[in-house]
Amino acid sequence: EVGREGLERDAAALFIEVLRLRQECEYQRLSGDELREELARSKRREERLQDLIDAQSQTYAQHQHQLLLLEHRLASMPPPTPRSQPSPDRGGYAATPPSGGGGAGG
Repeated sequence: EVGREGLERDAAALFIEVLRLRQECEYQRLSGDELREELARSKRREERLQDLIDAQSQTYAQHQHQLLLLEHRLASMPPPTPRSQPSPDRGGYAATPPSGGGGAGG
């Protein structure tokens, strides 16, 4: 009889240990699932950030190219003429009136 009680206690202890281990396994599985979901969210966020970085880099490259074209165009332009000289291409006027004109009109 004493041996049987000991066996029953051992069986009960083993049953409790099995339940505890099952619960621990379930907890670990759920924790693993949560970690995998968090990893997936992090990867999606990283992909979105990489897309933003790529778009920004492309915009920067386009603006840099436009800037270089404008700088080249500006460098190839003739220097501006002083306003005191006639400048037909700019519609400028001479500092002195043209001959034959001038004076107070009437």
